[in-house]
Amino acid sequence: LLLWGERDWSFTPAIRRAWQERLPRAEVHRYERAGHWLFEDAREEMLVTLREWLGRTPVRAKGRA
Repeated sequence: LLLWGERDWSFTPAIRRAWQERLPRAEVHRYERAGHWLFEDAREEMLVTLREWLGRTPVRAKGRA
């Protein structure tokens, strides 16, 4: 899961694209009006996405693949 603020001054969209190339199966959510601090800039939007992702992501038992 990649949650990305498109207006981030440090981790730019170019860096997001590089991560997407490295993790092609990752689910990516871009927040156009958010910067570096997603919890401040897009809190409600991001929390909805995170909760939905956590709700459909299985938990693996420790020591199991």
